[in-house]
Amino acid sequence: MPRLRPLMLACGGATSALVLSAMVVPTALALPASSSGLRRAVEVTLPASADLAIGGSVYGIGCAAAGDCAAGGGYTTTTDADEEAFVVSQVRGAWKPAVEVRLPSGAASDPGAEVNGVACPATGDCVAVGAYETTSHVDMGFIVTESHGRWARATNVSVPKHAAASALSQLNAVACTARGSCEAVGDYLDSSSHGQAMAISEVAGRWRRATMIRMPRGALANPDAFPVSVTCVKAGDCMTAGSYEVGPYPDYVPMVATQTRGRWLRAVAIREPKGAAPDGAAMNSVACWSAGHCIGAGSYPVAANVGWPMAAIQSRSRWGRAAQETLFPARHVVGGYFDAISCRPASGCVAAGGYQPTSTTFLPFTVAYASGRWRHATAVKLPSGAASAGVQDSGLYAISCVRDGFCAVGGYYHDRAGVYLPMVATT
Repeated sequence: MPRLRPLMLACGGATSALVLSAMVVPTALALPASSSGLRRAVEVTLPASADLAIGGSVYGIGCAAAGDCAAGGGYTTTTDADEEAFVVSQVRGAWKPAVEVRLPSGAASDPGAEVNGVACPATGDCVAVGAYETTSHVDMGFIVTESHGRWARATNVSVPKHAAASALSQLNAVACTARGSCEAVGDYLDSSSHGQAMAISEVAGRWRRATMIRMPRGALANPDAFPVSVTCVKAGDCMTAGSYEVGPYPDYVPMVATQTRGRWLRAVAIREPKGAAPDGAAMNSVACWSAGHCIGAGSYPVAANVGWPMAAIQSRSRWGRAAQETLFPARHVVGGYFDAISCRPASGCVAAGGYQPTSTTFLPFTVAYASGRWRHATAVKLPSGAASAGVQDSGLYAISCVRDGFCAVGGYYHDRAGVYLPMVATT
């Protein structure tokens, strides 16, 4: 059950050969050994209520240390095909069975729920964010916290003061710097029914009311803003990435926004690679190795339904133009995308996503970035029972790497029965 992103950029295609030669990461940033050392992926054991004829997917993952992670996503139940959110924990290297997220009171019988982002500031202490539908048919963002290995009931998001009366909202990503100190991002409808970006801070263990993130100058009154990633170098100093609308759908452009000392500055647009088609591009993930030095990863179109991975570098607080990434596990590739990236000081960065060896096949891969170069593009080995490569439709939505070089990824794969199932893999 792969997630359908609003921009639908997980599409293949062939294009030009732009490189990132002008975008240099400090040479002290070493190549992560984990970039090519992922073990074979394993299927997530969904809750007993899951309909395994429909399946599910992992959309977010976070790690506190090597072998101690949490992931989350969505799945379909056997009861009237209800869609529910799940979380799953890895304890001392072993993945436990997933558990259904206990949604806030007032959730619809079919809540259409999913976890979109996960962060783990300490072993056994994680935060997951997502969205669900209420009995009033209103989409609401939620936050659910794990403490000492136990997941609590999810709580609703306190939307910005000028939000629409319906409080339509969702949370898409979360990052934490310590227990009780996190930042989540998402989107909501304001009182004019315009789609706006928002961020919500957890300070000393308490979540504050969300605030709006302003889009770049010249944005439409209704920017349909969609932040999907957040990273923090310390409390109050974070970066988010996503996209906003500049014309009729699907005319989107990538954007990033910076939080400094607890205050979110106006977002800035990222220039797309040369030759990009005007069909919408997105910065799907962002990660930083120090303040003012970050990398954004995403995808952009080169023709109708034809896309390619891209990345942009922030150096000394200035963002350069995004450029195409062309390193894949296979020699002949017709397209691909980045959906996630993770960096750690002195350990380099690793991006995750999918590539197309043929126009009808998607396969998951990771690729490392250090010292201004992409290298070690590696296909992820799918779980046993996966459909053959020739008919496979799989990809990665999430990655989390910790300081010691350990990485974990999450996404979905296609089994022999044609079902999409959630998977995770670690180094």
